[in-house]
Amino acid sequence: MTRDWKAWTRLGVHEIMAPMAFHSRIKLDYPVSLGNYRHARDPSEPMCLHLVHVPGAPNQGHSARDQFRIGRQSLLDTTFDQFEARIRDDLDRMLGPGGFSSGRDIAAITVNRWSHGYAYAPSGLYDGDDFAPTIETARKPAGRVAIANSDAQWNAYAHAAIDEADRAVREVLASQLKSTCYADKEVIMPAKRLKPRLEAPDASLMTAEQRAMCKAIAQGPRKLVKLIGPFGVWLNAPAFGELAQRLGGHCRFRTGVPPRLSEFAIIVTARQWRAQYECRPMRRSPRKPASAPRRSRISAWGACRIRAARRTGDPHVRHGALQDETRQRPHV
Repeated sequence: MTRDWKAWTRLGVHEIMAPMAFHSRIKLDYPVSLGNYRHARDPSEPMCLHLVHVPGAPNQGHSARDQFRIGRQSLLDTTFDQFEARIRDDLDRMLGPGGFSSGRDIAAITVNRWSHGYAYAPSGLYDGDDFAPTIETARKPAGRVAIANSDAQWNAYAHAAIDEADRAVREVLASQLKSTCYADKEVIMPAKRLKPRLEAPDASLMTAEQRAMCKAIAQGPRKLVKLIGPFGVWLNAPAFGELAQRLGGHCRFRTGVPPRLSEFAIIVTARQWRAQYECRPMRRSPRKPASAPRRSRISAWGACRIRAARRTGDPHVRHGALQDETRQRPHV
């Protein structure tokens, strides 16, 4: 960050390329204004500068992979004081003729050690066929630890990091959800039942809006007297909670999907996303009136058993088809 950018206007430049210098590229920041942030328009205003340094070991007989390793290590070994000295030296030499002085004009310095910029990208000119098996081995999960970031794809770009993060999360979820189904046992959710991070407010301290929400849920199709699971959390924001519980009630009880299939879709989705509140065995409470909507008695084990069954000639074929649809659209 410099206190102004008058030297740039005096020199008539906005970007300097110096292949043999410590910083091969120095430029004014991109002229982007966003929200309340307004980019500098007058040369007397402060300005961010973008400096690029790519350490390596060229012309020393090293392979491309070795140069990448050397460059990354150099980036990590270089101290901030060394970076600062190089920054001031390059700016003084490049912008000095325009009146720039690092001692006077530099307001702040930030060093970003972008080591993942050295994620190696293979070249058909001198690399063999070991790329695919090498990267598969390198990003293999270790227990419950999955490897993400752009290094896991050998592609130093943001979209690669996003793709690898998605893959790593899926690997972790798959390892947690992987379980064996037994005919004489019920699959137990691996997660522990923890104390809610946000407790439901005490009944004696509820506002009128919170009491109205409790009444609406108690008199609605759920017939819940004690608000547990998400309902207790929603009570802390009754305006949102009332809308959320109405939407949930409509999706659960007022669609054209038969009640048993609707409950089955819910329990499969809950099993996939480890939602304990929904994944518990669903049994009809004797306290509910006969007019209350009948809920399916499919347990977590039942969902797992149907998932493992062959659907050809199976009486649960409709459930299997619905489960496939649910797994493809788990957010619905």
